[in-house]
Amino acid sequence: ASAPQDAYNTTNGGLNWTNVHNFGVIIWSLTCEPNGTIYCGGPYGTIYKSTNEGISWDKVFNLRPPGWNTFTGEALAYSNGYIYAGFGTIGMFRSSDHGNSWENINEGILNNKITCMAVQQGNRVFAGTMDGIQLTTNGGQTWESVKTAFPMTFMRVDFADDKNGVIVGYQGTILRSNDRGRTWTKKNRESNENLYGLYFTKKYGWAVGVSCKKKKK
Repeated sequence: ASAPQDAYNTTNGGLNWTNVHNFGVIIWSLTCEPNGTIYCGGPYGTIYKSTNEGISWDKVFNLRPPGWNTFTGEALAYSNGYIYAGFGTIGMFRSSDHGNSWENINEGILNNKITCMAVQQGNRVFAGTMDGIQLTTNGGQTWESVKTAFPMTFMRVDFADDKNGVIVGYQGTILRSNDRGRTWTKKNRESNENLYGLYFTKKYGWAVGVSCKKKKK
């Protein structure tokens, strides 16, 4: 788990947590490989990697072009031997050698501001952007747009199983798909909050966010 600047681990199913590392910078995203290797995304295009359960970390990606000082590692995901890294302004990258090298894979992505990612069975990876949803079925070689018919900023996408998925975004917007993400329908709003987090188990789903109402003076 990651907090604004720290990494935590648990060995008893989440009952207790131990602070194992302080990065000194804000951490935006987290993913793991099946072998236990952990990756975290930070500011200025930085990705950190740990092979010892988060005790120590190495920088494995640090792309900071001249003039760019605000983009972050917004989204990380692992699928079929690839680590995917989506950034706030420069699009998508992937690594096939455990983070040692990275390549840009923006072909077909219409908006380089990546906000979230979700992995589905069958090498299907969804990426949320400021303008819509992108999908790759060939390891990121190419991306196609997924029509949602609802222009919005997508903040999280997740799948409860192989067919059923949910997207959340600003002002309580929730979209649902029951055909592996091919089409999406808008659900009635239960809240006007900006929704940033989403997670599913086989039985339950959670969405979390913050109020978008302006405080009265």
